[in-house]
Amino acid sequence: MRIALLFIIILTIVGCKQKPSLTGNEPINFDDFAEAFPVLKLPFTVSDSTYNKVATTAIIPHELFRQFVPDSVLFARFGKDTSYVIRPVGKIIGKEKEDYLAIQAKGKQKTGVYLLVFKNKVFSAAMPFIESNKDDKFQSGSIDRKLSIIINSEWTEKDNLMYARTIYAYNNVGVFTTVLTETNVPPVFTASTVINPIDTFPKNNKFSGDYVKGKKNLVSIRDGSTANDYLFFVYFINEGENPCGGDLKGQFTLATPASGVFNSSGDPCIIDFEFTKNRVKVKEQGSCGNYRGITCFFNDTYTLKKDPKPAVKKI
Repeated sequence: MRIALLFIIILTIVGCKQKPSLTGNEPINFDDFAEAFPVLKLPFTVSDSTYNKVATTAIIPHELFRQFVPDSVLFARFGKDTSYVIRPVGKIIGKEKEDYLAIQAKGKQKTGVYLLVFKNKVFSAAMPFIESNKDDKFQSGSIDRKLSIIINSEWTEKDNLMYARTIYAYNNVGVFTTVLTETNVPPVFTASTVINPIDTFPKNNKFSGDYVKGKKNLVSIRDGSTANDYLFFVYFINEGENPCGGDLKGQFTLATPASGVFNSSGDPCIIDFEFTKNRVKVKEQGSCGNYRGITCFFNDTYTLKKDPKPAVKKI
């Protein structure tokens, strides 16, 4: 009888364990932070009609949120509007010591659900899952049991039903990459200014730098985690009667002293990088149709662009 009573008391104490405070008045560890997020049942889907209803009633103070997530993640979405309210939506435990946390952020003009990934309990990547919009597009986002993230859009254009479907996956580089893109919208490539997403990254390794062909074609290469690892961004456009182009961001490791291969797990796209003096040859080996038009390929040679000499101040 005493043993049974003791067992009941222990269960009561364990069951009455209070959840960590989310006041933001004092630091808490990641496990306590994640405890505020209910476990999501997969597949998990959010649409235009549900993104306002998926969050819990708890509020995550900005001070507490910044203990785990950089300011830039939500500043990029809300800008000067700092009045947005952050609430937990749910969590998913990944396969490789990853934690996926979904939050809802609601501001004056925008509401969105955003995915955050933590690797070994340290922030790694973020992406918008679904955001409010003022146009006539129907949007939805879902996560399947393989942790593929599917973003869908549908709208009517000149009495035609248009759609766009993109599948993303978190990879071992620590970023969300595009796995598949499907749409019935005809691709349009223009000679607009290229925005290089890795422009500000270090370029101290042997082959790091910007390689160009003309004014509109770029292979940007930056330092990775070691001297043999590189981040890259490729953008090209072939103008003419039927313009065609593409762009791709990723990472490769040198396989020989002067060559490397981009080959991301689960992605059919494979690209070789071969370096000679002041040049890089890019050659598509796998199927990279998700990142380019159907009539062109990632096949070309680019020349290293010399960095401008620093200005000399006259005394």
